[in-house]
Amino acid sequence: MDIIESFKKEMLRRRYSPKTLGTYLFCIKNFLKFCDKDPKKFAKSDIIGYLNKISEEGKSGSSINVNLQALKFLMESVLNKRKYFYNIKYSKVEKAPVNDKTDVFCRIKSFRIVEFES
Repeated sequence: MDIIESFKKEMLRRRYSPKTLGTYLFCIKNFLKFCDKDPKKFAKSDIIGYLNKISEEGKSGSSINVNLQALKFLMESVLNKRKYFYNIKYSKVEKAPVNDKTDVFCRIKSFRIVEFES
């Protein structure tokens, strides 16, 4: 059976949302293009190489982490390879800077809503 088809069936069986399914499939298809070999021969170095590639392309920490989760699902749930992810760390996700004026405005607005409801 095709690896993509097996991946879809396993995600559907576990009732993943259609949006998650689509996102993970996109990630897996890109990984398969990057690593053009038999899925049974995938190694940890292939995964790290792919994550480094998308990092060098300027992808956000969140995007890298989604790719890592999709690869983890593929390896563990579809290919039954559990040992590859023990030492792969998630990417740090940068938080958007908070403007002091915006933060104060949000607090005042929240206070007024609570005051109004009381």
